[in-house]
This record gives sequence, structure tokens and C-alpha cells, in this order.
Amino acid sequence: MQHTLLKSFDLHNSRLYIINICRNLDKEDIMTTIKIKGMSCNHCVMAVTKALSKIEGIKDVTVDLKKREATFDEVKPVDMAIIKEQIRKAGYEVV
Repeated sequence: MQHTLLKSFDLHNSRLYIINICRNLDKEDIMTTIKIKGMSCNHCVMAVTKALSKIEGIKDVTVDLKKREATFDEVKPVDMAIIKEQIRKAGYEVV
């Protein structure tokens, strides 16, 4: 498995996003991990899981409350703006 750490700086919001992407060279899926702000209970975990699972191209969503992270596989590239919007609609924030 090949690991890539991407750093992206959002000039508009002055935020640094760090996204860990693991590519399994045997498959085309990309594993992505994002940090999420605002989760405090298992209901939050379920809401974030549901929000991410609705996005076309995302599968195998796992949300870790303690780490405040969501990990998922992209079976096709998904625009980060779409991911952020779905998380925002669920009441949380990608940080």
C-alpha cells in the first residue's frame, strides 16, 4: 500500500487541511481520512457516516469519535467541496 500525505492551504478561510491518502496498488480505491469538528456522541458518528455514505463514489465509511476523524474509500474521485458541504449540512465541519 502506498501512502501519500497531501497538504492544502485554503487562502479564503486561512486553514491548512491535511489529508492522508492511502492507495492500494491492487485496487483503484483511494482511502481518505478527514478531521471533523463538532462530534460529541454516537449520534454524531451516525450522522457523519450517513452524510458521507450518501455521496456517490464513497464507500466503507468509518468514523472515529475519539480521533474526530472519518475514513472512507473513494471508488472514483470526489471533490472535497462536496464532502465538506455534506458534512456541513449534517451539522459538522471538516477541519
